[in-house]
Amino acid sequence: MSSAEFAEMQAYQKLVGPLTPHRADWRAALVASMVANANRDAKKHPRPYSPEEFIPDWEKAAGVKRPLTPREVADKAKAAFRGLAAKSKGFQR
Repeated sequence: MSSAEFAEMQAYQKLVGPLTPHRADWRAALVASMVANANRDAKKHPRPYSPEEFIPDWEKAAGVKRPLTPREVADKAKAAFRGLAAKSKGFQR
C-alpha cells in the first residue's frame, strides 16, 4: 500500500467510521436483532431484542481479559492509596 492509498483510506475512515471486524459484528447483530424481532412472539418474549444481545464476546471465548478503562485504573489506585494511608500511623480523616 502506498502512502497515498494509506492517506486516502484514513480520510475515508474519518467520513464513515472505522473499518474493523468489530464494526462488521455490529452490522450482523443489527440484522439478527431485526430478524428476531420480526419473528418473536410478544407473549413469550415481551421485550424486543437489542443488537447487543447478538454481539459475540470474542475476548471471553478466547479467555482474554479486557484492558481496564482509565476510570477503573484510577479507582483501583485510589483504593490502594486509601489502604496504605489507613495503615500509616499518622492517618487522620
